Amino acid sequence: MNNEFRIAKGWRIFLYIVMPLMAVGFIYLGILPFLEPPSSQNEYFIWPLVSICLCAFLVWGFLDLQRGKLVLDDDRIIQVSAFRTKELPVSLVKGFSEEDKYVIIHPAEEGFPKIKVSTYVERMEELKETLALRFPNLDQEQYEAEEQELLETETLGDTEGERMLQLEKVRKLTRTMNGLAWACGLWLIFYPQPYEVAIYTAMAFIPVVLYIVHRYKGLVKIDENPKSAYPNLASAILLPSIVLMLRALLDYSIFQYGRLWLLVGIGTLILFGITLAVTRVYKDEKQLAKSLLLLIFLGCFSYGTLVQFNCMNDQSVTQVYRTNVLEKRTSSGKSTTYYLKLERWGPQTEADEVAVSKELYNRVEEGQLMEIYFKKGRIDVPWFFVTD
Repeated sequence: MNNEFRIAKGWRIFLYIVMPLMAVGFIYLGILPFLEPPSSQNEYFIWPLVSICLCAFLVWGFLDLQRGKLVLDDDRIIQVSAFRTKELPVSLVKGFSEEDKYVIIHPAEEGFPKIKVSTYVERMEELKETLALRFPNLDQEQYEAEEQELLETETLGDTEGERMLQLEKVRKLTRTMNGLAWACGLWLIFYPQPYEVAIYTAMAFIPVVLYIVHRYKGLVKIDENPKSAYPNLASAILLPSIVLMLRALLDYSIFQYGRLWLLVGIGTLILFGITLAVTRVYKDEKQLAKSLLLLIFLGCFSYGTLVQFNCMNDQSVTQVYRTNVLEKRTSSGKSTTYYLKLERWGPQTEADEVAVSKELYNRVEEGQLMEIYFKKGRIDVPWFFVTD
């Protein structure tokens, strides 16, 4: 048997069309300083160097496209790339696993290469079926081992039947929580009404998640691993945290961030400490390192929660200032952001931009007089909003 797998034909055609266009663009980038006098002499060296690096990367990609292939032989597996060839004897294959966009063939012994195959190769399903017939599926083995470990957990029940029933209940609970997190995220992004109810609902997720993790004492995980047999609440932490921060960024303009960053840092560390205590991942170095990623999302949650607490229902005295619109502009990406550049006002000593809603942006014109409502904030983080 000798099967060859290359990148899918559709992708090859697409790249053969795009690569020459990219090459022209990269070369033009390198000669641009010589066509138009640059603002700095350094650009005579920087842009040609950038061009050379990009072109070298493009050459590597072209050679990999030409030479790259995976060969499944009777006694060995061969992977050919632009400048390298890997060989792994079939007798030394431990098994295969799947990751995002890749199938990985693992060696049984150190010193032999791990072979990583893109899912963009042709006949991917045939490749997976061939590997499944010849080698162990390490993902499946891990899942079965974890499930057996769960079914030996005495806290789930006295017999294996009771434990399986209880495990299914916990899995149903985590699926429900993750589904509610998605629903809450969509609610806050597209139609956050009634506003306070939506915000408080998102705020409730992390305390509830930590309670569930504590309640089931290690049976429920909060790391994103869809192949694991353990019930998982990753979505119930990540989604509400992100949308809370997003709503805070969209809905409120903070005037001074110094005190806010301090409080966000303290809040994040407190939440991280509680999370470590509840999940007990500090007992496993690998899990502890992985849990450091949670700091990002806990930081999002802290920022969103503190800004909402500071601004929502703020009863502090409102100071009103008036100023003119100097410029209007938009910034487009995955979404469009609308900006007004305002003359200096009150404690704002220089002209500066402020993000506003699409409706307000469309209503006002350059030179129009605007009103700025300035408030102290419930936790002494000053903020403001603009209206016409």
